[in-house]
Amino acid sequence: MLALLALAAAAGAQPLAADALQPGAGPGVAQGVGQNAGQGAGSDAGQSAGQGIEQDIGPGIEPTAAADAGQPMAGTEQYVLPFSLLGERRNLELRGVDGHRELVFGVRADQRVARARIDLRYSRSQALLQKLSHLKIMLNGELAATVPLETASPETASPETAASATAAPGPQDEAHAWLDLPVRFFRPDNLLSLQLIGHYTLQCENPVHPDLWADIDQSSRLVLDVEPLVLPDDLSLLPAPFFDRHDPRRLHLPFLVAGASDARIEAAGMIASWMGALASYRGADFSVGTRDLPAHGHGVVVAGAADLPPGLDLPALEGPTVALRTNPNDPAGKLLVVTGRTDQEIRTAARMLVLGGQVLAGPTALLKNLETRPRKPYDAPNWIPTDRPVALGELGAVGGFTRSGRVPEPITVDFRLPPDLSDWQTRDVPLSLRYRHSAQSPADEGRLDVLLNRATIRQELLEGRDERLRRWTGDDPSVQQDTVRIPLGSLSALSSLQFQFRYKMPERPECSGGQVDNWRSGIDPESTLDLSGVAHHKAMPDLAAFSTVGFPFTRMADLSETVAVLPDQAGDEEYGALLTWLGAAGRSTGLPASGIRVLRAAEAKAPALAGKDVLLVESGPPSALLRQWAGHVSAAGAPAAETEWSVGALIRQAYRWVAGAGETAGGRARAGSDWLAGFESPVTAGRSVVVLAAGDGARLAQLVEAFALDPVQGGQVQGGLAAWQGDRFQVLSRASSYYVGSLGAVRTVAWFLSRHPLLMLLALLLGVALAAAVFYLHLRTRARRRLQMDSE
Repeated sequence: MLALLALAAAAGAQPLAADALQPGAGPGVAQGVGQNAGQGAGSDAGQSAGQGIEQDIGPGIEPTAAADAGQPMAGTEQYVLPFSLLGERRNLELRGVDGHRELVFGVRADQRVARARIDLRYSRSQALLQKLSHLKIMLNGELAATVPLETASPETASPETAASATAAPGPQDEAHAWLDLPVRFFRPDNLLSLQLIGHYTLQCENPVHPDLWADIDQSSRLVLDVEPLVLPDDLSLLPAPFFDRHDPRRLHLPFLVAGASDARIEAAGMIASWMGALASYRGADFSVGTRDLPAHGHGVVVAGAADLPPGLDLPALEGPTVALRTNPNDPAGKLLVVTGRTDQEIRTAARMLVLGGQVLAGPTALLKNLETRPRKPYDAPNWIPTDRPVALGELGAVGGFTRSGRVPEPITVDFRLPPDLSDWQTRDVPLSLRYRHSAQSPADEGRLDVLLNRATIRQELLEGRDERLRRWTGDDPSVQQDTVRIPLGSLSALSSLQFQFRYKMPERPECSGGQVDNWRSGIDPESTLDLSGVAHHKAMPDLAAFSTVGFPFTRMADLSETVAVLPDQAGDEEYGALLTWLGAAGRSTGLPASGIRVLRAAEAKAPALAGKDVLLVESGPPSALLRQWAGHVSAAGAPAAETEWSVGALIRQAYRWVAGAGETAGGRARAGSDWLAGFESPVTAGRSVVVLAAGDGARLAQLVEAFALDPVQGGQVQGGLAAWQGDRFQVLSRASSYYVGSLGAVRTVAWFLSRHPLLMLLALLLGVALAAAVFYLHLRTRARRRLQMDSE
């Protein structure tokens, strides 16, 4: 058998100061349809910049500091925020005499900025007049710095701001400047504006001349030196400081789970999924220890009354309890303590904490066990409902649906879909689109491009065919309405709609004055996307759906139909891997996994797994359960059956028989590599099993981080079996062996016959024969009656 070797891979670059990435480097609740993701869920100021970058740069992009960022100031920690981490998917294009772009970023509540700099990388038009052209940097409406576009090093920007810049031109008109930003202008929410003041002639000039341009590279970055601030022990601050919506970086949060019983791992998993839901596009990973408190920064403690570490000073417990305490190892660090007198009380405390509904204040709170309504399938707040039309305003901030300018930035609406929507006999779904634009003359040649996942699906002229009728009826000619058909097959679990308005610049004679920017465009937030009537039906296994949105486990948003099976001798790495995956599941659904169940492999008997989807976590030698199900892993790795009767198909069959020599992909995967596999549950038909297997706990943690937090590697996972090579996934099988969901009785029969044309032909022949027989008997009976009548 071929052995698939797993290569060790570092889990991403680290920032300069380790403490700068300690817990609380967190998130803002993902904007979803429906309820918020537990306590602390609400609007996320950074989401407008960050939601949607998940598809392009992915969650968990790590800000790293290069050597030339300099050393942090004494008593501070330094971290770097690339512009790409602030929501910029491409370079910032500045066009015209005063083209400008804005970036939004925040400062954590437990930090104070001691020094801030911009590492600005840009290119510019060679035609710009160096003495009259410059870049203006504004911070929260205040002038922070200017960068003269000269070939020599620019002078100090402004004595009042004490900001300085040094620029050095590079090849192909590229330049590099370091700018000091005044720290007194910083606020919790900050707006950084970059504006081009450009001129290409001393005479009359065209304000939109093609020579008036400068591009800010998305690799430009903010370098922040921050000092820690000590926050009070007050539960009303939650989810801060463990999660802070102002921080766009990936969330790193350590857990101490004393005792590590199944119920306590479930409690820790609920909190991890809650934090993952809050982290949203940022991503989140979690480490677990069972003995020691975090050495520095923030962390979560899950322990019983008898297992609490010293120094936390908790009162006598009376039931499920949560508390906020100072980390004994770090005066600026905080610990979220989840405890109780029994394991069940600990689980209840975690569940009530993440579900919210109870007002928390002060250093300690006793929680009540409140009854909650059972969840329904596909009701995740982050997923578009498929039982009603959904307004686009439900999918994003209403303020983000308007634009100004001749060629403004596209209006982007990102959304998640259940990955099991069937496009059988359903080609497209309707988007009832209402949009508004500046009521300009037809000479503007206005146009609206509608794009799905950046592929154009419709182009509309803003001067519509019914424009003359609107003028006669007195309706506003700037409001148009249309129905756009969205190809269902082009929709993916992570999808994005873009609306790009464009206007032609009218020709103006020279020296006729400046051009007034009066182009305004917008999409009505009441425009709706209607997926109602689309059936849920999908061929399985599909590891792509698992790595992308956690399907089929996330079908129930609270994971109430999921059982996670851990090795009998699971350690810190296995616990951390499970919590990191649960954080990714929370990011997908927008809800904490309040219904998750955890078992050890020895306890995973058929009654406990009946009617459940199973996540089987393996490290080291295979468990007895995996050995029992080994044949199903082999089936998952078997090649798909050829249904095409052609010469090419026969050649492929022969090649597999000769070259394979009886060896299956499942056998190769089990030969000692790190791998993922999916197959139908041997316990309950229609239920799924996903196996995460690695040689040891450390490699298991790297495996989970690779597919759950790295969008590049996660996008490589497909089919029913995939092996991890350390830096990439190799798909070993794309076979489908079972289906989940339902098309309905009538459509199921039609779908079955469409997949089996011979049976359909046989059924047709039988039907014809039966009809002929009935017709023959009927005619024969009539003939007998006629003969009898004649004989009489």
